[in-house]
Amino acid sequence: MPTNYAFITAPTIDNNYHLDIVTCFSTPKRIFMSNYIISGAILFTLALIFYSIAIWHDYIQKHLKVWHVNMFAIGVLTDALGTLCMYLHVGHLIFTAHSISGFLGLFLMMFHLGWGVYVVSSHRPERQVTFHKFSIFVWFFWLVSYVSGVYIGLNR
Repeated sequence: MPTNYAFITAPTIDNNYHLDIVTCFSTPKRIFMSNYIISGAILFTLALIFYSIAIWHDYIQKHLKVWHVNMFAIGVLTDALGTLCMYLHVGHLIFTAHSISGFLGLFLMMFHLGWGVYVVSSHRPERQVTFHKFSIFVWFFWLVSYVSGVYIGLNR
């Protein structure tokens, strides 16, 4: 089975990046990568980092803090901006398993953020018990969408 190598070239005259994929025993294949795709991929990865830090720190400590909620908010914001970048690249909504799971993941993250604000502002520890369990569910659901996006992106 041939091995693939990917090279991102410098911006071209049209100010976009190109990805050259070289497969052993074949000619190079050039894939166009717009600035929207690159920006979206970076924003989704930042969302993964911020959201994961907040989720797992909260889950391990079993105590939701204000900085956790702030990290949730940054994760939601970067995910929403990444989604916007991908929408701007495509130019219209598409409904695939990946896009539907991505939108559901984003809405779950927004709900989770709102619930986190409510739990922190209520100062009632009993509300945090179910919050921690739901956090892992939301994170895992969003992670499946993230991984499917990476898989789709690498197989184009």
